[in-house]
Amino acid sequence: MNFRVSSRYFHSTRSFGRVPAHETMRQLMADMTSDHPSRKGINAFVEEAYRMARSYIRSSRNHAVIEHVLAANPDRDLALDVIADLFERDDRGRFVRIRSYFDNLDPGIDLTTAVRRLVLGAASDGLFARYKEADGSLSRIVRNLKRAVGRRSGDLVLRRVRGRHVLLLNSADAERQHGADAPVELLDPWLREAMQGSVDLDRVLEAVATFFRSETAYAPRVQLITLALSIRSVSVRLQRSLPEAGTAPYVHDIKQMVRRACERIARSKYSFYVGRERISASEYEALCRAVEVRYLAHTELSHGHVASNSDAVREFMPDVTDTVYKARYRNIFEYLYQLTRDEILRELAPSATVGKVKDLKTG
Repeated sequence: MNFRVSSRYFHSTRSFGRVPAHETMRQLMADMTSDHPSRKGINAFVEEAYRMARSYIRSSRNHAVIEHVLAANPDRDLALDVIADLFERDDRGRFVRIRSYFDNLDPGIDLTTAVRRLVLGAASDGLFARYKEADGSLSRIVRNLKRAVGRRSGDLVLRRVRGRHVLLLNSADAERQHGADAPVELLDPWLREAMQGSVDLDRVLEAVATFFRSETAYAPRVQLITLALSIRSVSVRLQRSLPEAGTAPYVHDIKQMVRRACERIARSKYSFYVGRERISASEYEALCRAVEVRYLAHTELSHGHVASNSDAVREFMPDVTDTVYKARYRNIFEYLYQLTRDEILRELAPSATVGKVKDLKTG
């Protein structure tokens, strides 16, 4: 089936809709498989593919796989991540996988069905590829924390809140449950004390329970993934004898690490984005600086007013609207952010791994 239809199809006044009708879908796929895909067509297809991928993830029964991937990188947009490979381009800017799929398709298949199979197939492959790539050390901590909570007397419980596991103090009164979460820096010294010598999660959870009972000004809860990240961070600092979290030397060290990672990624990808004229040098520099700001905001080290990726970009390109960000910059920004995060983890390695399963005593 060949969707490279004649140019008359592209002169229709009908725009690409969010859920394309058959004829609009025909125009859209003709655009996507052409030698020069339009920006409008790319945006429309990305939006449609993203909608399908989100639906796939929400209805998927692979809960353990999805949670494992999210545990490795809680900041990722999983729906966008799993279909990213679908938009691979060759050196002429053509979408290789999409063209190949339609070039080898049975001509009798319905177009809408074909597109759905393409996207959901990519989403399934992407999910399990990310599962294999996921940060095993962090998901091991999450998994063993769940087991350790199950061994306790019931003073600490796990609940799912907006799709995330949250650790709660079961005996706390209702008024405290509605309070603000405690800053991670307050929990840090309790974890350090519990983790001196070895990482025993039973001892860690006892420290967390005591912390919840002691810090009555805050709600007695913490996201499980936040606790896992804190455990790994404390373990790294204990092994490297780094300063306490929240102190000036610690903040300076982490900021410098983030700056180095951003600079390395910026240099490594410059020729790909600027050399091939995908974006200008000034745009690229702004995106790289925005990645650094967003990472620091995520880790609560600075830029607390930056609440989203587009906010970070607007720190350096104030006129960028959300629509422009999504259409022109989002894919590049999120890719650079992921590369930067991986680079930071590599700099922390091998001490960034909190032992193997046997080191996280599971009883």
